[in-house]
Amino acid sequence: MDYLHMSLCTADSASLPDGWSRCVQFSFRVVNQIKDEYNLTKVTQLQFNKLQRDQGFVKFIPHGVLFDPSRGYLLNDTLVVEVEVLCNVDEKDTAEHLWERLKKDREVKEHKNKETTVANLYAFIKVVRDEDLAKQIGKDIYFDLVDHDKVGIFYVQRQKSFNDLKEEVAVAFGIPAQFQRFWLWEKRQNHTCRPSRPLTNIEEAGPWSVGCYVGRLFVNCTGKPSEILTSLNNLAGFDPDEEIELYEEIKFEPNVMCEPVYQKLTFQESELENGDIICHQKASAIDIVKHILYPDVPSYLEYVHNTLVPLFPSNTESKDEESFEEQNENIMAKETNVDKNTEAKQLKVNIDRSC
Repeated sequence: MDYLHMSLCTADSASLPDGWSRCVQFSFRVVNQIKDEYNLTKVTQLQFNKLQRDQGFVKFIPHGVLFDPSRGYLLNDTLVVEVEVLCNVDEKDTAEHLWERLKKDREVKEHKNKETTVANLYAFIKVVRDEDLAKQIGKDIYFDLVDHDKVGIFYVQRQKSFNDLKEEVAVAFGIPAQFQRFWLWEKRQNHTCRPSRPLTNIEEAGPWSVGCYVGRLFVNCTGKPSEILTSLNNLAGFDPDEEIELYEEIKFEPNVMCEPVYQKLTFQESELENGDIICHQKASAIDIVKHILYPDVPSYLEYVHNTLVPLFPSNTESKDEESFEEQNENIMAKETNVDKNTEAKQLKVNIDRSC
């Protein structure tokens, strides 16, 4: 009886150095094109060297079975074979251009991991001066205000106050904190970012608040949010009886969609499913709302999505300080991680469907 023979071969075996050897685990699968359950798979692990360079399965499948159209292996003169090879390799076994590519990919991954770690601890402020604006317009580029990828960066610890940032700017550029003024930037419909308005004194005096992941809960789909408020408060570090508001983060691109979660409806009635994100904050008191521009989760997320923070020197100097104004350079700062004014907390909820 004749059989289909399938083997794995070592490429360029004649050029292999004496003593070369590799242990290889590999599998062949002949796909049944009618029913997957009849796929034929064989797995083995063999040692390859300069002499034993061609190894595999001498009797994989009988020709009688293979060429029978009713069996579904060979249809329209097409045989589908899947091969998987697992083998430890080092730099000597890899082409130079492939090894260089692997090194670059590894470096990029490590760099991204480092950026993620730093981003959790710091806010990134990109500072732009007049000379940066001059380079943008009339030289090599003629559009937009500035190339934010080519300006200096401040790394500000998130637990620090806004005044600490001003002090760092003062040291770097010689502009006292009282002459600095931060602005909000906003995204426009033409996909550009432009200065919108200066930060208020209340905003600058507040801490760098951070919306953060606080945990997850398994809940019954017939349960209600009102039944887990104590657990949510504990996760967020609030008082157990703190009154809180709940919102569902539905999407953030191209626009933010965040809607209230009604505490008296069941999770099923609110159409909450496994993995949905719930943001919660302390209930907004009327006297607090008057002094905060973004008092609730939806307005806060919209603010983060649409705004950047630039920095300008203040124009409110006294006459005694007018001479110093002439020495100052205009500054703008772009903040890529904005967290302000709300105690919004994010919570990932898993729904227990065993109701």
